[in-house]
Amino acid sequence: MYVAKCAGNYEVFVESNAEGATPYQQITDLEDCAALCDNMLTCVAFDFDRNTPPYKGANCWIHTDANIVMKSQPSVDHHVKHPECLTGTH
Repeated sequence: MYVAKCAGNYEVFVESNAEGATPYQQITDLEDCAALCDNMLTCVAFDFDRNTPPYKGANCWIHTDANIVMKSQPSVDHHVKHPECLTGTH
């Protein structure tokens, strides 16, 4: 259904997103969005919108609810915190 790959501390689902995230309009860089999620204890995942302009003016969307339902979404990638990605065992 969704193709995932590891990128840093995250399992990445390309061309996918999930409802229920909080937008952070001031974050426009993928690495900054990942760093924001890394530094939030409640963050379980984030969506990064690659559209120009992005939906509602936000590239970075933070998820704090673990009950995530993904869907196909062009030009958006869903990143889920996944410790095995960091250790290389996934």
